[in-house]
Amino acid sequence: MVTKNRAKRAAKGTSIIEAVLGIVFVVILVLFFIDVGAVVTCQTNNERMCKNAVRAASEKDTSVEAKKAADEIVKNTQASQIFTSPKMFDFEYDPSSGMVSAKTSAVCNLPVPVPGIANLTTVEMQAKSVETIVAILAE
Repeated sequence: MVTKNRAKRAAKGTSIIEAVLGIVFVVILVLFFIDVGAVVTCQTNNERMCKNAVRAASEKDTSVEAKKAADEIVKNTQASQIFTSPKMFDFEYDPSSGMVSAKTSAVCNLPVPVPGIANLTTVEMQAKSVETIVAILAE
């Protein structure tokens, strides 16, 4: 009788340990997927901002107007607690080739900092977009 009770208690103890470890593993996975979702959302927003800026620039006649239109799109891009510091760099308006291009960047603040990897709390996203200029005046 004593050995049967011990065996039942040991089995119950093992089940509890397995359940706790399973729950910890599931929580870690959920936190990881929250970060992955934030990174995907930030990169999607950055790519959309870049494409919209270049499209706005492609509809202008001069490089000054094009740069101003692209800057306006980047300035009006909605930042959030996760998606911050949107900016444009490397803008190029080339009427001879009929192309306009730009690169944008933004910072993604991870909702769940990754421990052990130098306390990873932010990721910088970059995007590049190229469009054909559609507003070149005929000579």
